[in-house]
Amino acid sequence: MPSTLFDSAGLAIVAYAQVSGGDSSSAVATSGVSTTRVTTGIYQVFLPTGLAQSDTNDLIFVQPKANPTTTAIQLGCNVVANVVEESATTKQVKLFGVSEALTTTAIDSDFDVFIWRTVLP
Repeated sequence: MPSTLFDSAGLAIVAYAQVSGGDSSSAVATSGVSTTRVTTGIYQVFLPTGLAQSDTNDLIFVQPKANPTTTAIQLGCNVVANVVEESATTKQVKLFGVSEALTTTAIDSDFDVFIWRTVLP
């Protein structure tokens, strides 16, 4: 049987969270991950010390959810996420609504964050 991509890459999920964009509460969070909303469209994700991720080799994926009640979404914008490595234990997530004319607006939106680590020696 052929191995899956994740098996051959040796990746494992370290932690994940489902975040409510309005108040940054985490409906589902694992491994001690916590989040906070800094300002419109900007969130911080905090990892416990034992799960610190080097900014040179971590794998963090953010999946924004298009919340139809968000004004930018109602105006036809797509939600785009950007991750900024603040430290090994603090990651910043920036969410923007991008219009067809390529103008950007910071927006609050629900999102999922997945943090992976290689399990290869």
